[in-house]
Amino acid sequence: MRNQVCHLKFFEEQLYDSVHLIYLAENHSDFGANKFNYYYYHTLCRSSVLSTMLLFESAANCCIDSININDKFTSEQIKEIDRYDILSKFKFILKEINPNQVMNKGCSEVQKIRELQQVRNNYVHPKVNKSEWVKNYDDTWSADFGETQYLKIPNQMHKWTTKHAISALKAANDFFNLFFLELCELDSNTVCGLLLENKQVTIPFDAYVGVDFIRMLDKASLEYDLDFKFIGKKS
Repeated sequence: MRNQVCHLKFFEEQLYDSVHLIYLAENHSDFGANKFNYYYYHTLCRSSVLSTMLLFESAANCCIDSININDKFTSEQIKEIDRYDILSKFKFILKEINPNQVMNKGCSEVQKIRELQQVRNNYVHPKVNKSEWVKNYDDTWSADFGETQYLKIPNQMHKWTTKHAISALKAANDFFNLFFLELCELDSNTVCGLLLENKQVTIPFDAYVGVDFIRMLDKASLEYDLDFKFIGKKS
């Protein structure tokens, strides 16, 4: 390892968090068993959704790390690339890896990621929204702030459940399958190298990455309609 550089990447831990937090939320879904379960449950659901949102920036920066942009672009151009929004970063990566392919902005996978990014922006840049109070049939009052178009994630974050966390994680999984396997035309081992290896990875990547070390994804694969094909995980 002498004279080698370690590249610290966060994708693996963030993926673990996205999945494991759903499991933990399910463990606290019996509100009658513990008076605090209601609060634990929704906190864990929100945390899972937020971890999923971080996967896109993490994956994009892992890829850019291996494209050797320092050899191709000026320092000012590199700063501009770093300021790209998420989808612009993925378009840039696709152009560098497989310029014959174009990302369809209107496809459902991309639309859902665009929607997740808007949810993320609303969370990290919170503004006060307003809605009329409405009296319910049981004499309680509520205000409706709606939900997102495709993933049906409530704009009221205290209403996020495991259903919404799973929906967000599935959207990420489907996008990564589309982007890496279909558009970039990479094999899953190269994708694992890009996202998980602690070094700069060449494309294609010849060394084997131990995908079996990605632990505890089996439940998500079997129960949540997730396949994680982009990292070679089989359901």
